[in-house]
Amino acid sequence: MGAILFDLVIVLFGSVIALLPIYAVDILETDADGLGLLRAMPALGSVIVGFTLARMSPIRRARRKLFLVLVVFSFSIFAVAFS
Repeated sequence: MGAILFDLVIVLFGSVIALLPIYAVDILETDADGLGLLRAMPALGSVIVGFTLARMSPIRRARRKLFLVLVVFSFSIFAVAFS
């Protein structure tokens, strides 16, 4: 339950999708096509990770690894927000 709550707070308050138009125009200096590619990348990443996880065996110590991944995810959200 703690991991789900932690992920919910990160996604709710640190949505990178809301920052993508600003990031595309000001930092990457791209047009609507570039923004479309940026918006498509989370879905592509989900498909790749889905296929990867389907081929893997069950993970030992999944709780610890889940919290580690959530911490890395939260720091990546902060890095994008501050850039």
